[in-house]
Amino acid sequence: MSIRTPRENDELILGMVKLRAAGSTLLRIAEKHGVATSRVSKSTNDVMDQDIAHSGPHVTVHYWERKK
Repeated sequence: MSIRTPRENDELILGMVKLRAAGSTLLRIAEKHGVATSRVSKSTNDVMDQDIAHSGPHVTVHYWERKK
């Protein structure tokens, strides 16, 4: 496991969000970035949740459907 700077970590998460919003699977994103699928899911859902909390529910059209 490599150690990333906070900026590098932010860039990684934003890259994962971009791929997930474009329809990539958790597995494909995880393989591309060398992380666990659970990290992709948690990180990207956290970004989505914070964006909705800050901007309102109208931004959900830009995100993926949350798995039940």
